[in-house]
Amino acid sequence: MSKASNNLLNEVARWQYSELSQERLKGSDATLKVPLLHPGGSSVTRSMKRVATSAIECAVAHWFMIPGLQFQRFRVRFEIRSLFGKKRLPAAARSLVLNGAPDPSSYLGFHFASQFLNSGTLGNYLDVSSPWLFPFALLSHSEAAHVTLLTAKATALRSLAHDMKAQIQKEIDCVAINARLEDESYDTITSLWNPNEKPGQSIRNVRSLKRVLKPGGTLLLSMPCTRQLTEATSLNGERIYDAHALERYVFDVLGQPKRYAIYGAQGQQFGDTAYCIANDYAADRCISSSVVGRNWRSYSSLQELPGVGVIVMKFVRRESELEAASIQLKPHLN
Repeated sequence: MSKASNNLLNEVARWQYSELSQERLKGSDATLKVPLLHPGGSSVTRSMKRVATSAIECAVAHWFMIPGLQFQRFRVRFEIRSLFGKKRLPAAARSLVLNGAPDPSSYLGFHFASQFLNSGTLGNYLDVSSPWLFPFALLSHSEAAHVTLLTAKATALRSLAHDMKAQIQKEIDCVAINARLEDESYDTITSLWNPNEKPGQSIRNVRSLKRVLKPGGTLLLSMPCTRQLTEATSLNGERIYDAHALERYVFDVLGQPKRYAIYGAQGQQFGDTAYCIANDYAADRCISSSVVGRNWRSYSSLQELPGVGVIVMKFVRRESELEAASIQLKPHLN
């Protein structure tokens, strides 16, 4: 890449970081703030800047050919529609669309999940606390018999689902995180880690996810991971897992994953455990698409990670607990 291109990407990253930092210094939760859109007012300008930022992120992602480009394009088209479409979104849904952009590193997990889901139908589909963009983009081109979103943003997503009914052509139930779900009632479950939220560990408890998954059903799960933990720690209320913790808290419950992928930065600057403990992952750090494109890569084992990364896994619930596990892939995590 030329020096001029590198300088341009650095300038874009600095501008994005400056814009986001100003919003965070105001002490508001960007995903919940509802802008008052007055013609010609500053709120319109801020909304236009956010759409411009998304378009730039998408262009940079294409420049580096980062996995998950279809989700990047869906996000930009949807943001443009929310501003200029004939039918205006409700304020809460519009705020979520414009201000609740996923972390650029999340698109790596989106790509893996979309690759290894059933190509025919999702059946009864449940998403648990993934970044909102993932289930909506997935449902725009995938069939499902019934859809449930278990999320802390149930109200805003309910408005969004109602507006997208014609495009998705299916009913979506958006329920609060304390809702009780029936045992063995879902064919497909996705639960992708969202570094921009603090849902706590209970909503993504693997025993609860297994309980509602049908025998033979598919679970796509992602979580922050690292080479080795010296003590229990977390990012945004979510446990960080090393190989030992994955075996103890995940694989002992769900069995070995059928497939998995590990993503992480190539340097300590985006994966140093001490830094993550001392600083809030989402609020104090801006990981732009240019950073992901230049510094992130996939790893074959956790021992190769220089710091904190993300592991994405596909599980298939055994038809019976006595089913032999010898045919399952044993992850080479060490």
